[in-house]
Amino acid sequence: MADFQREMGDFGLAALAGLPGLVGDVDQHATDVRVLFAQCGTEITEEALRTYRHRYVEAAIGRGWQPGQGFDLETKRIIAVSWLMGEAQAA
Repeated sequence: MADFQREMGDFGLAALAGLPGLVGDVDQHATDVRVLFAQCGTEITEEALRTYRHRYVEAAIGRGWQPGQGFDLETKRIIAVSWLMGEAQAA
């Protein structure tokens, strides 16, 4: 599952270069995740984001979500978390 999540995030990050409209949506999701972490008092670290992404994907699948449906809400959130993971890793 972790490889799939990483691959999906990597694919989405690469797509940002060619889809400018996607950048704004992903940025909004990244902002939402930052706010969520701040409200919970959780530091934004690569490990915390990895755990969040894993739980998010599990919950989405539990609700019936299936990957590969284009850039839907869940996919954008996964891309945003991957983006934040890259920022956390660079810091």
